[in-house]
Amino acid sequence: MMGKTHFKIGILYYLLMSFLTGKILISFYHMKIDVLALLAAGIGAVFPDADSDHSMVNTKNPLFKASKKTINYFNRLIKKVIGFFFFIVPAVLIILYMYKNKVYLKELVILEIILLFLSFNSIKVGKYIPLLSSIYRKIDNKSLKIKKIFMMSIYICMSLSIIYFSRGRIIGVIWGAIFMIIAVFPHRTFLHAPEGLILSVIGVKYLADILNVSYITLPFAIGYFSHLYLGDVFTSSGVPVSSLPVILKKMGLHERLKKYTLYKNLYKILNIRLKIPIIKTGSTLGNVFEWLYVLVLFILIISIYSKY
Repeated sequence: MMGKTHFKIGILYYLLMSFLTGKILISFYHMKIDVLALLAAGIGAVFPDADSDHSMVNTKNPLFKASKKTINYFNRLIKKVIGFFFFIVPAVLIILYMYKNKVYLKELVILEIILLFLSFNSIKVGKYIPLLSSIYRKIDNKSLKIKKIFMMSIYICMSLSIIYFSRGRIIGVIWGAIFMIIAVFPHRTFLHAPEGLILSVIGVKYLADILNVSYITLPFAIGYFSHLYLGDVFTSSGVPVSSLPVILKKMGLHERLKKYTLYKNLYKILNIRLKIPIIKTGSTLGNVFEWLYVLVLFILIISIYSKY
């Protein structure tokens, strides 16, 4: 699902739970509704995508936004230069040919004008030319890798800085671990698994207690839960039962343990991805589904609030 949808769903599910516990199960739990709680639910709902360089968490960050803008600028500049020379070189050769041979054919002049026009619109035109489109794809892939490397570097620096300056305090160790995980683990692995949910909620709990806003822990947890099991579970990628298989592979233990039958059976279970593949993120059907999902939740909340 898209980040904006996750943000809305996280807030809506928190409101839904608040109204249900407040109106129906009055003594169950006191859930406070204010701007900070709603914001915590929204942040919790988008936090699992923090390991993706194009997620809402990172695109709203001024540092990542500036770096992305710079990388995109050079990406476009390189494409323009390559595309310009791709068309301008044959145009220059035609001019030299006509000048040297004293030949001024109308067809060559028209071709010259076309090539000059294309040289200044090479990015748009290039995607229809196999050679240029192939070069552009390679440039885009390099740009994505650079963005990922930059993101990893920032989170690793944040992780080490927090651990160092916290001087061994548990909150520093937890958030240092979270930022390191964001840096090194692939998207839709640790942060999309129960381990990511638990560790992140613990980190928020410690931080909330220090800031004397302990009540924001629950909305954050509800928002996070909604992202995994009430959101991404409906996508074709789904969510992992556990991140343990990825962790073991990262540690190089998988190859050593796979010879054991018990481990192989356990690995098969933990490596399952929970999914009800209704939509594909970014598709037309997916966008319609997300819009209807938010609308239904909103109507449900209004109905419950007005009834009780």
